[in-house]
Amino acid sequence: MTTTQSQSLRHVRVIRWIMRGIGALVALLMAALFLEDGAPLFLFATDPLHMTVLAITLAGLIIGWFADLPAAIVLIGGTAADWVINSVRFGAPMSDLGPVVSLLPIFGFVYLYCWWRSRPAKAEQTPE
Repeated sequence: MTTTQSQSLRHVRVIRWIMRGIGALVALLMAALFLEDGAPLFLFATDPLHMTVLAITLAGLIIGWFADLPAAIVLIGGTAADWVINSVRFGAPMSDLGPVVSLLPIFGFVYLYCWWRSRPAKAEQTPE
């Protein structure tokens, strides 16, 4: 491993730990908001599909502790599904999702970047 590759992996590890910390704080904040009324909000919501998609998307923050690519897929896909549900059912634009939910795709793209940079390099193929 060259020095450049080592430095590249070091900055990916730093970014990954920063994202894990921020993700844990956001997950704890959202869990506290879900449990504030004494029961999970998505069980009693008027639109359980919307709240279920949001809960799955927030699970992507926890998945980020273990694997970058699945976390990115869950966060980006869940936010896209949340946007579609808001647009179709409520006619609300993306900006109406709230500040915390609007950050989730950014977390997803950062996890995607970490996965991309930490992939093993392909062995150079020699011509036959």
